[in-house]
Amino acid sequence: MSEFQSRPEAKSAIVLAGERVDLVALAARHLPLVVAWRNDPAIRQRFFNRRIFTMASQLDWFARYALDPTAFCFAITLKHGRTIGMVGISKIDWRERVGEFGRFLIGDPLSIGRGYGREAARLVLEFAKSQLGLRSVSLVVFPDNAVAVKLYRGLGFAEVSTFPRETSDGVVVLAKKMVLNLDRDAAARSPDSDSVPS
Repeated sequence: MSEFQSRPEAKSAIVLAGERVDLVALAARHLPLVVAWRNDPAIRQRFFNRRIFTMASQLDWFARYALDPTAFCFAITLKHGRTIGMVGISKIDWRERVGEFGRFLIGDPLSIGRGYGREAARLVLEFAKSQLGLRSVSLVVFPDNAVAVKLYRGLGFAEVSTFPRETSDGVVVLAKKMVLNLDRDAAARSPDSDSVPS
């Protein structure tokens, strides 16, 4: 059993170090950036939850999140300290050892297309496997988000279904479910994983 299952407060100290980016446990100080990013119209259209974010709603969410043993969110930071995005694993079923990859975005325009997102995704997936003990991770993405779909394929995710899903503003769209088998360590063996833009 992961220590985080019985001590969710321990997740506040997590730092995952990469070559160019670090993943730092999401903290209250990151929330103003999250609100700004999620309210950007271009970013909001890439999420199923398209509601306008407020600091009050985010602080309320964060208070619940801090005690939730099934969710782990990280701020993506460059080595010199600038925060450029976020990523996470949530909806963990500890018995089945599965979770959902998401809350993933690069919000800093100057950091898009530089591979930071790909590195952050690899770091959080390795964390899901080695520290959380998950055997598989799923995600849901818009099929027409070609950059994201290509990134996920390069990380080893396989497409399993496409289905209609309603967004928070009442629009019915197509959604694609993809799954990564962490037991097979697909991300490390994928031939395309080093060439996929983020």
